[in-house]
Amino acid sequence: MADNKIDFSYESILQQASKQKKGVFSLSKTYPAYIILLVTILASIAAWYLMDQKVRSDGQQAFDKAVTSVMTRLNYKFQDDKKVHTSMNNLYFEHIEVNRDIFELNASIPIRAYPSILTIAYAPYVENSWYDDFVYYVRSEGYYDFQLRPDGVRPFYMPIEYIVPLEKNMHRHGTDYATDSIAWNAIIKARDSNMTVATEVYTIRQPDTSGFYLISPVYYKDSLANDVESRRKNYLGALLLEIDSPVFFKMALGSGVASDTSITFRVIDLKGSGDENIVYESENIDEEKQGSIPLFMNEKVLKVADRNMLVRFASIPDFGGSFQQSLPYVILAISLLISFAFFGFVLSVITRKARAVELAERMTRSQRRIVESSKDIISVLDMQGNWKSMNPASETIFELDPAQMIGDNIDKLFIDDDDRKKFASVMTGNGEEQTIRQVYLMKSVSGENKWIDWSFTYSAEDELIYCIGRDVTLEKLAEEEAKLRRKQNQLADQFTREASAFKSYFMIKLSHQLRNSLTGIVGYLQLLSAKIWDSEEEHDLFVSEAEKSSEELFTFVSDIDDVASASDEEESAELSLVKMKNIISESQNLLGNKFEKQEIERQVDVQLMDEGGDPGAVADKARLTETFSEIYYALSEGKDKSMIQVTAQENPYEGATEIQIFEEGNELVEGVIEVYKKNINSLIDGLKEDKKDILLRLSKASSNIRMMNGTIKVETFGGNEGNLVMITLPLNKAKD
Repeated sequence: MADNKIDFSYESILQQASKQKKGVFSLSKTYPAYIILLVTILASIAAWYLMDQKVRSDGQQAFDKAVTSVMTRLNYKFQDDKKVHTSMNNLYFEHIEVNRDIFELNASIPIRAYPSILTIAYAPYVENSWYDDFVYYVRSEGYYDFQLRPDGVRPFYMPIEYIVPLEKNMHRHGTDYATDSIAWNAIIKARDSNMTVATEVYTIRQPDTSGFYLISPVYYKDSLANDVESRRKNYLGALLLEIDSPVFFKMALGSGVASDTSITFRVIDLKGSGDENIVYESENIDEEKQGSIPLFMNEKVLKVADRNMLVRFASIPDFGGSFQQSLPYVILAISLLISFAFFGFVLSVITRKARAVELAERMTRSQRRIVESSKDIISVLDMQGNWKSMNPASETIFELDPAQMIGDNIDKLFIDDDDRKKFASVMTGNGEEQTIRQVYLMKSVSGENKWIDWSFTYSAEDELIYCIGRDVTLEKLAEEEAKLRRKQNQLADQFTREASAFKSYFMIKLSHQLRNSLTGIVGYLQLLSAKIWDSEEEHDLFVSEAEKSSEELFTFVSDIDDVASASDEEESAELSLVKMKNIISESQNLLGNKFEKQEIERQVDVQLMDEGGDPGAVADKARLTETFSEIYYALSEGKDKSMIQVTAQENPYEGATEIQIFEEGNELVEGVIEVYKKNINSLIDGLKEDKKDILLRLSKASSNIRMMNGTIKVETFGGNEGNLVMITLPLNKAKD
């Protein structure tokens, strides 16, 4: 009898499960597969319909993206030109009197930098009664050939007094804008509304120069301009920016992007009469077919100061290609093939699941009690990752009944694709029995994250994987909390060093200024004391006492300077003039060293967009190099290869160097940048939402820039449009 004893052990049952032959199909058991076949056929038809709708939707999205790209470049170009106008307008708030030298000095650089700007001019309001005095003043400034254009006697004039560049616009000098009805109406509107206005696009120079003016009013300094009456009373003149319309649009659009070829567009200036004046057309406008209706059309408004221009877009013929049109039918054919394949798969799963349940029922009661009472998962997988058996622990951990899991694949429980790849290495094996320990992040039915510590025993002989999984979610959460605290401490320490550096800089600067002032006082008092006075002795006594007090205060301030200079030496920035090419080269090398040290296989190509010369900035060379490498590190996260473009330009007007670091973008960095902007005033708390330390690196980089008296701004354009870090650093070292 002993020889005929049947083995009901857990191991033997599972081994038999992999060796049993397929059972005979029973309609009573397999009818769900036929129902699924019917459902999948209906789903295939639905997929065809949805794909047809998706093709249309994708076309609309591609069209909208191309439209947005054009509008963004047009808006950026106008804002650049408007900055020049605003900068010149600010002169009349910063100086008591703007003369020829001041005007030409401030206008000469931007006029060379912006080819779309024909001239920057100032035209005062001159009444006929004091016109002769005005001409005398203009000629006294060196405009010896000044003439009113057109000549004649009128109640008032608006002649050009200053114009840059003068050498190319001598024929425009003295032009009376009061005789130009379009310009004059805009000047009146700007004066009465106290705002920058734009004229319509018209022939501003005969015979064929088309353009428009940006006009802002100038009032007497410190005068009231609260209402229309006071604005007219205190009106001094107008500042005019003359913009060449065709050059403006060509520079705004540049050489174009790929999406520009899929659309045509016209820029239309609406006149007061309601007539449409087409001021610009896309280069591919000839592709429009006569009488054809574009698949997609749209209209956008281009805001130019107070004026709205209409941009009318249309898709080109054959937008999206012929393949897109046939794609829904291709999907239908593929879906039908998949439906029949899935039908066969479900049929196989149903039979395997039934066999697994039947075999599990043959386990002994004692063995069932051990498996079913365990809080750990005790289960078996086949070599494809499908569950062959499962104990009741799945109800507690994954909120799934064991019977629901039989036949399903373990892939459904993974959250991260990297974990799926790690598990795939377990299933490949090396032909020998081995045990592998791995921790995976998984999900329950309700969506709750679960950290499971798995022990996989791979058996090539049985063609099974024996699994034991323990829920270590609480331990993992504690570990993640500890990691978050460490990151918060790092950032808090960085902010502390930033505050300390600011204190030192403030103390040094304050003490230097006070000491310089007191040095002058002491010197003058010493000269005063040495002079022979004929007055009373009491006067000499007062002078002597003042000298003594000043010397004591000088000693005290010197002590403050010594203490401030000696404190926080570690955090004080060694500011000096550094060159951007050198910084970019060294920061890229530093980034490569970091990747090599951390064994990270990532390629980051950093390119300086050379606009001529080698821009400089006042900064701590070592700190700036480290900061750039941290920014590269953060922007390249989530990608094996990244292209980073760095643009650096000196802005002598602002006394600063403007740096832009641009990366093509990815969704991971985009999401963290949104977290950064949302938590800009509470970055330490925002670290809870950080991913791959991107927020930590950006926050530390921002702190370092501020420690070097700079500013930093981080932006994302969404999707794969790119992510941008904008930095401003001093161009000249601050004087003590």
